[in-house]
Amino acid sequence: MNPNPRLFSFIGGTEGPWEILETRLIKGEGLPAAKRLNYVAGNTSTLPENTV
Repeated sequence: MNPNPRLFSFIGGTEGPWEILETRLIKGEGLPAAKRLNYVAGNTSTLPENTV
């Protein structure tokens, strides 16, 4: 089975190419605070180290 090449998982933590400058709560419970945003190709059921 070939994974969808356009499917990515975005992961908040202490490492990643993007710095998180601000978050805004729109509705419901907020997400844990993270300093950086990383991504991996495909859907991941196991989170890398340094994730929130």
